[in-house]
Amino acid sequence: MADVPAPESRVAHRRPWRDLTAHSLGPIGDALTTLLAAGKTDGTIRSDVDARDAILLIGYLTRLDEKEWDTLARHLLTIVLDGLRQPDAAAKPMTGMH
Repeated sequence: MADVPAPESRVAHRRPWRDLTAHSLGPIGDALTTLLAAGKTDGTIRSDVDARDAILLIGYLTRLDEKEWDTLARHLLTIVLDGLRQPDAAAKPMTGMH
């Protein structure tokens, strides 16, 4: 049977990610909130997403191994960005991503 970390070590492992998202909601969160609001106003961004949602999703990219970065990062970021769009806007490719 594989070694399973004790519950306290699993919690300690997640703590840095929680700290990252908490700190990122400062100036980065403010800027992202402004960008998302503009997109919501013009109908290109989903109304049910906020800055914390986006930061958590994009933050997951930091978990990629260095050797995976070149092959996966752009693809995964495109999926995240497509997921932020209004469903009727999702058929249009995002500019500047290719």
